[in-house]
Order: sequence, then C-alpha cells, then structure tokens
Amino acid sequence: MTLSTGTGAGSYRIEEVLGRGGMGVVYRARHVEHGREVALKMLGGELSSDPEFVARFRREGRLQASLEHPHVVTVYEAGESEHGLYLAMRLIRGSTLAALMEGRALDASRALALLAQVADALETAHAAGIVHRDVKPQNALVGDSDDAYLGDFGITRRGGATSVTAPDRLMGTVAYLAPEVIKGGEATPASDRYAFAAMVFECLTGTAVYPRTSQAAVLYAHTNEPPPRISRRRDELPRSLDDLFDRALAKDPGRRPDSATALIAVVRGELERAGAADLGPPPPPGAAALGGATAEPLHRATPAARLVSTRRLAALLAVAALAGAAVGVGAAAVVDGDEDPGGSAGPPPLAGARVLGSDLGEPGDPLDCRARPPRPSSPGCTIVQAAQPGRTLVVPEDGVVRRWGVRSARGELALVVVRPRGGGAFQVAKSRNEFAGNDAVHVFDANLAVERGDQLGLVVLPGSAAGGRAGVDGATTRRWIPRLAAERPADLGPRSGFDRELLLRVEYVPRGEQRLPRQVTGAAAARLAPGRVRIRRSLRFRNGRPVAVALVALGQRFVLDQLIGGRRTARIDVPDFNPQAGRIITFEVYVEEAEPAALGIFVEYAEKDGSRILNHFYGAFPREFEFVT
Repeated sequence: MTLSTGTGAGSYRIEEVLGRGGMGVVYRARHVEHGREVALKMLGGELSSDPEFVARFRREGRLQASLEHPHVVTVYEAGESEHGLYLAMRLIRGSTLAALMEGRALDASRALALLAQVADALETAHAAGIVHRDVKPQNALVGDSDDAYLGDFGITRRGGATSVTAPDRLMGTVAYLAPEVIKGGEATPASDRYAFAAMVFECLTGTAVYPRTSQAAVLYAHTNEPPPRISRRRDELPRSLDDLFDRALAKDPGRRPDSATALIAVVRGELERAGAADLGPPPPPGAAALGGATAEPLHRATPAARLVSTRRLAALLAVAALAGAAVGVGAAAVVDGDEDPGGSAGPPPLAGARVLGSDLGEPGDPLDCRARPPRPSSPGCTIVQAAQPGRTLVVPEDGVVRRWGVRSARGELALVVVRPRGGGAFQVAKSRNEFAGNDAVHVFDANLAVERGDQLGLVVLPGSAAGGRAGVDGATTRRWIPRLAAERPADLGPRSGFDRELLLRVEYVPRGEQRLPRQVTGAAAARLAPGRVRIRRSLRFRNGRPVAVALVALGQRFVLDQLIGGRRTARIDVPDFNPQAGRIITFEVYVEEAEPAALGIFVEYAEKDGSRILNHFYGAFPREFEFVT
C-alpha cells in the first residue's frame, strides 16, 4: 500500500513518494515537531508479518546509525507506526550513481571522485566489522554538490553473526555478486570490494562486467569465466588497467586489493600516466560491445523466460525466476546458427520452404522496443509486422516453421507465433532465445507448428533490439511492452516510432509437421530401463490424483518419466540435452490451472562450454506427455 500525501506515520507526515524498492516505499516526509525533512523508508505491508524481513529492516537502522561518516547516509530514527516499521534518514537531494551512468553524465574524473567517497565509506564500514553485501550503483547516492553517500545497508550483517537470510536464498544483486557468495560462502569485506570493483568497471566502460541475457548466465560468468580485459571493453582505457581489474575481480578473494580506496588511487594514477585523466563518459553499448565471449557482451542480465503450456489452450509467456542460490550453472548466450558476414540476404531457403517477411537484403538500424537505440535499460517486448505490402509475416495455411533469420539486431531475441483474437492477440509458441551481435544476417533453426492466420514476430529481451529498415512504404509494426503474456491488445501501433520494415525472415513449410521427440507410453513405458534419476518432483493434478515427473539420464541423453502409483506410465526424450556435455539449470513442474489433469514442465540446460542456454516446455497428462517447444 502507498500512503497518500498528508498521512501520518509515527512522528512524520508524508509529503511525496520518492521511490520503491524490494523492502518497501521511500517517501519524502517531515517531522511534525521539528519540521525536518527526511527520507522515510517504510517496510511494505505484505512484509510486516515476515520475521526475516522485519529483522533485516530493524538491523539496517541499527547498523547505519552506528556508522559515523560523512559519506554514509545518516539514520535519524528507526521506529514503528500504525502503517508499519519505518526508518527516517537524511534526505539526499540529487541522484544515484546508476542514474548518472544511465544519463552518460559521468566522465572519468567525476566518476573517480564520487567513487573515492563511496570507497572511503565502505572501508569505514569494514573497519567497524560491517559487511554491506549489496554494493551497487543504485545504492550510491549523489547529492547536488557531488557529495556521494553509501546507503541501503538492508541486507548487511556483522562479520560472524548468524544470517537472518534463509540458507537457500541468494542475497544481493547478481551483476555485482562475488563468486564466493554465489557458491554459498560467507560474505566478507573482500566480497564487498569485488562488487565495488565491478561498479568501477561499469562506470569506466558503460557496461556491466558480465552483461548476460539471464540471471543464470551472469552467475555462471562470475564463478567460471575469467575477468574481462577492461581495455578491450573500451579502447581509450590503458592496458595497464587489465592486470589491476584481473586482481580486483579475481575468483580468489585473497588476490583482490586490500581496500577499495587503494583501487581508486591506482586507477586514477594509471589514467593520468596514460594521458586519459580527462576521458569523457563511455559511449552507449554498440556493435563493439556485443558477443558472447567474456570480453565482448552487451547488456545486463535479465531473468530467463518460460512457456506455460496447456493441452487445449495457447501457450502463455511468463517469467521463470531462478530459485535461490541455483548457482555455478548457466552459460552466456552467443551467436548461434549461420551468420552471413558478407551482408547478403543469407543462405537460400530450405527445400520445400516458403519465405515470409523481409529478404534481409539491406541493413537497417537496431531499435529497442520504444524505437530508440538500445541501451541496458531498454525494456523487453513482443513485436510483429502489422503491415507491409508484399512482405507478409502472416501464415497462409497450417504448417511448420523450420528456420528464421534477422539482420541489424542486437542482443537476445526469439521468434514468436502470435494468434490474433478480437482486438487483441495471444502468444502461441516461441523459439529458444538466440543472440545477434552485428549488422550481418543471423539465421537460426526452429521447429514451431503454426496455423493459418498466425502472425510471426520477435520477442526482444530487455537490453536488446530488433533491426528495422526505414523508408519502406506502408510498413508498420505493433508492440507489446513488456512481452506478450496474456491475451491483450498491443501497447504501441502505427505512427509510434517503428514504422519500418522489420528485418525478420521466416522459412515456413506449408502442411509440414512439427518434429516431436520420441515418446513411449503404457505397458511399453513400464518395461523401459530405469536410468539414473537426476531430479524428481511429486505433486497432484488439480483433480487430486498424485503424479511424479522425473528427469532421467540415459547414457548421452535425458528423458522425462511420468509415474503414477509408482509405475512409469510415459517416457519422452529431451532433445539437445547431453548429461555429459552440460548441466541442468532449472527443472520446474507446476499444476495447470486450466485443466484438472494437466501439468506444465519447464527444463533449462547450460552447455558445458558456456556457449548457450537451451530450454524446453512440455505438458503432462495422465499416461502421456505433450512436447510444446
């Protein structure tokens, strides 16, 4: 609940909302007696009954109040009102380091001056035995006079204290988490300094250390990939900084510099020696920052996507959150499929296939979902070509999509099948996510069943962009922001900035059949070899009948087993997953709300070499599976 202006909360009166966070709402408020303006942080009402969050909230007040430092946000009072617990803090008028980076308002000199103040505050906290655990640009406040303050100690704890965080819950922000914390180890001052080094890296380059396309991929990179060379991320930076950040972002905490202030001092000295002390703000991420290798990714992490299937209803897109500290697994998405670097229209169509949409003969501009150049904060969306004379992306008859390609795209995308209904539409199916990193033609395999009248488009993940070519008469698009999940009308249509040819080519086979994994049911399934059960989930259909679903390794492949009454009733292959060549990230089985005897299954897999993350979606019904995608 958000409190309205004039509402009383303890000794304070609410004046306006300043922001919302994971633990509650922050207001500008005024003390009724003293007249002092404060930033009043109130614990969300739905969290007030959670002892863990209440303990964290109270601890934040005690810890910050115990720190006396000019660059730590001053805490005046921690109290309780009829609206819940509150924390009254000094009101910092200004911005955050994250907002200044986003607005490209940080040249190297200004960034280092602000970071030096944050580093001093962090070292003071460490000297007092306090580990912050969530050092990030959003928690570095910047006042109007360029005074920086370290705030939000809400998930800190004193060294050696028992954590109020459940052991299976990963605390912190994944872009800045130290490897030892991801692996379940104790957070230490060295963990804070890792996060601080990641923040310095981002201020200087304009990109996160490991900008990946899912949380799993970021966690995997922190724990498995070597630190990137900062000079490769931004050419103007001296190579002498490479070794420094190799140590500051080392997997081994013992290799990292002993203090954050020392890191800033060395960075400043190296820039001065290289004649780069006056370096301006970093450019927005572009083609040079793309790719799947550690040295050349593009955008910040976002959660992986999942498809919820039903047998008779269309699949709906939702977000699959990573479960707690499912760490050390995942991989970075990279360019996959065939790439045509020569700039032609790509490979010839597959035998028997019909081409829908663009011929990809000419490049265009990468545009995000709001028709702007892509940046890390760009939202995700679903986009379809609403109209384009002679270049339809509407399926003329039932069939199957075998291949698709894009040009001038950036980041992570997927092919999507959208089915119009009334004044809106819903998502029918989606390919796995793919990655494009330059103006070349990128072509990917697919296996999506389509029906007459379906529209073909793209799911554009946050921080990514689709290619669009201007000057094409009659070309318009429709966009759903965020991505199309439930049936609804488009958010943006013609004359909203993306009246361009969508650079998407789809190879579709009329009357073709979707390639389905092999399945065995009934008595034949019961007689199959048991294999090695990796994960098993037991639950009940909505009609109350118990069922179990197991992920089973059989030599070089995975299968799904369905068991009712302890007896195997169905087995189906899981394509592309090799138990010896990768690891399972997510195995989720959930009850479908639409049918009394249906389950949804989402399984996600990371290849061992870190080249890509794959996923599949299934439905499960008594004695049989249904493969969705």
